Amino acid sequence: MPRKFAAIAVDLAGVLTADGLREVQNRLEGRYANFSETFRKHWYKCAKGSITTAEMWSSVFRNYGTEIDSDAARMLDEEAVLNHRVNQRVLRMLERSRKKGRKTFLVTNTAYEYLNEIERRHHLRFGELFTGIIAPYLTGRMKPDERVFSMLIDECGVEPEEILYLDDSQKNVETARNLGIDARVYRYLG
Repeated sequence: MPRKFAAIAVDLAGVLTADGLREVQNRLEGRYANFSETFRKHWYKCAKGSITTAEMWSSVFRNYGTEIDSDAARMLDEEAVLNHRVNQRVLRMLERSRKKGRKTFLVTNTAYEYLNEIERRHHLRFGELFTGIIAPYLTGRMKPDERVFSMLIDECGVEPEEILYLDDSQKNVETARNLGIDARVYRYLG
């Protein structure tokens, strides 16, 4: 018999949606050496709200001796957002869970600008879909920081083993499991 959970939490990119930003990174990785590593350094600042996505892209490309204007940055943002195709299966699971009175959480490292634009473009209505959102621009913390998952436990108000958490990162899943959360690797490739 399937286990009953009091709360369900999911990652955005790679679980609820395809990881559109990773798709952009992969495309650029072929043109620029170590692009993903360079990108990640600037992404952390963006995800925490210290810089905008346009500033992030400018900083990344400046590392390669290239200047990009705001139109080019906007095009990269647009590509990333459109590539976040919605996983209908996970969406339906979350909707059913909310109807049954379960708490649902989005636990993401996605930057505020992207999160809002993904919600708008894909008509996701996060306010109805989720009891709460745990994101770096709100908390100052990013997964796999253990404190992110401690916040999830506190916000859910249930025992850790009563929370089902889905993430496409093994490292994030291991961190959540270390706190007693029933965490599972789930990858949506879109």
